[in-house]
Amino acid sequence: MGIPQAQLYNPLDIGSKDIRLLSLSPGADGEELICSLSQYSLPNAPTYEALSYTWQNPAHPIDESINLQESKFNVTWNLHEALCHLRTENTTRTLWIDAICINQDDLDERAQQVPFMKDIYRNAGHVVVWLG
Repeated sequence: MGIPQAQLYNPLDIGSKDIRLLSLSPGADGEELICSLSQYSLPNAPTYEALSYTWQNPAHPIDESINLQESKFNVTWNLHEALCHLRTENTTRTLWIDAICINQDDLDERAQQVPFMKDIYRNAGHVVVWLG
C-alpha cells in the first residue's frame, strides 16, 4: 500500500509559478515503472515533455500503479499504457502529467494549477498526445 498523496507532494510556491516534473526512469518492457517528482519554477524548469491524454477509458477502471517516490501510486490504465510506451531503455524522460504533477487531493492547488496549464503546455519542449 502506498503512502498518502499529501506526503508525496511538497507545497508549490504559487507566486513563483512552481510546477512539478516527473522523471520516468529507463527500463525494459514489462518492468515496473519507476518515477520521481522534482519541483521547479516554470521559467527555470529543465526541458520537459507535456503529456495530453484521456484520463480514463470506461472499459478499464483505475487498477494500475507506478512506483512514485518509492511508493505505490495508482494511475488509470490509459496513463499506465502511455508511460509504458514513453519509457525508453536507456534514458530518463522528463514529463509533465497533470494527474501526477498536480496534487489531485489538494483542491487549492488544483484551482491554482488548472488555469496555469496553458503556460505549462506552451513552455514544454514537446507535447505528446496519447490516444490509447
